[in-house]
Amino acid sequence: MNPKRLVALALVCLLPMTGSAGARTAAAVPSQAAPCVAAAGAPTHVLWWVLENHSYDQARGHMPYLDAKADACAILTDEWAITHPSLPNYLALSGGSTFGIADDGPPAVYPINDASVYQQLGNDWAAFMQSMPANCELSNDSPYLVRHNPPAYFTPIRSACGQQDAPYSELQARLDAGSLPTLTVVVPDKCHDGHKNNCPGGGTLDGQVTQADDYLASELPNIIASPQYQSGKLLVVVTFDEGHRGNQVYTVLLGATIRPGTTIDTYLTHYSLLAYVEQVAGVPCLNEACIAPPLTGPGL
Repeated sequence: MNPKRLVALALVCLLPMTGSAGARTAAAVPSQAAPCVAAAGAPTHVLWWVLENHSYDQARGHMPYLDAKADACAILTDEWAITHPSLPNYLALSGGSTFGIADDGPPAVYPINDASVYQQLGNDWAAFMQSMPANCELSNDSPYLVRHNPPAYFTPIRSACGQQDAPYSELQARLDAGSLPTLTVVVPDKCHDGHKNNCPGGGTLDGQVTQADDYLASELPNIIASPQYQSGKLLVVVTFDEGHRGNQVYTVLLGATIRPGTTIDTYLTHYSLLAYVEQVAGVPCLNEACIAPPLTGPGL
C-alpha cells in the first residue's frame, strides 16, 4: 500500500467517531480481527446465542470459527447444563428452575404462570428466533421449534412476548440502531443450531456442528460490528442448551471488555448465566440462580 495512504488511514483512525450511539474514540473500538481487547468498563447488555445438543468435547475442537473466538476471547471450561431434554434447560436459563418439566411439550401443555427474567426486565428484553413465522409463535413450524423459544412458555409475559419475541430477520435493524435491550436471546432454527436434524448435510455429528459453526461465522460478525458491542456495552454468550455425553457444554464469552485468551475454569451452570444477567440488570435473583456459582472474570 502507498505509504501516504497508510498515514492517512492512521490519522482517520485517531479521529473521534460519531453516530447514533454517541461520540466515542477509535481507541475504544476493537477491530473485527480482535473482538476482545480488554477495554475499560464492564458490559451493561447481554446476548445469549444458544446452540443445541452437543457436549463440550463434541463441540470444542470441531467448530473452527467458534474455537478461534474462544481462543481470542474467553472460554468457560467447566460450565454445565441442568438436565435433559432441551426445554427444561431453556426454562432454567429463563426462570432459574425447570418448573418440574422433564420433556419438550409445547406451551399449550406447559403454560408457566411463574416469574422469569423477561418479566423482571419488562420491555428491556428481546428474543430473535430463526424461521419463526410470526411473533411469539406457540407451535412448531419446522425448522422452527417452539421448545427452543422460552419466552413463549411464560403466561405472565404473553402480551410482551407478542411484541418482543420476533423472527431473527428483525435482529439486524436493532444491531444497526444500537438498540438491543439488557437481555437478547438468539436461537437459530434446527438446521443451524447443531440440533440432530434432517436438513441437508446435517445427518452426522460433524455435519451438525459444522452447520452451527458456519452459521455463527456468517452472523456473529454483524453482532461484533454493532455499536453496542464496539463500545464495550454488549457481552455475547455462545452456549449449548445441553450435551449428549454428560452435560458439560461449550460456552464462549465475547466482548470488547474481555481480556484475550481468558480461561474461566470455575464450576458454573446455566443458573450462573441467569444470575449474571440479573446482576447486570440490577434485578433480584430467581430460584436456583440465587445459589448458583457466580460468573466472574476479567472484563465482566
